[in-house]
Amino acid sequence: ASMPVLMMYGDYLDRLGGTWQDAFEDCQQLVQEINDAGGNATMMHLPELGITGNSHMMMQARNNLEIADLIEQWIEQNVE
Repeated sequence: ASMPVLMMYGDYLDRLGGTWQDAFEDCQQLVQEINDAGGNATMMHLPELGITGNSHMMMQARNNLEIADLIEQWIEQNVE
């Protein structure tokens, strides 16, 4: 629980098959468990942030610089 954790998911979970939705839900649970244990975990679900059009290959999407900026901001706020 001492290491900050970032989970990031794009949209299309329902179109990518059940395993992606299941993985997303499992990651949400893991984030909760880490935080409950006193850790620092964040789930960034891009559609909830108003960012759409990303599947599981978000760093190769057209908006990859926007995604990289989000990750950089998270690192600056959460990593010593």
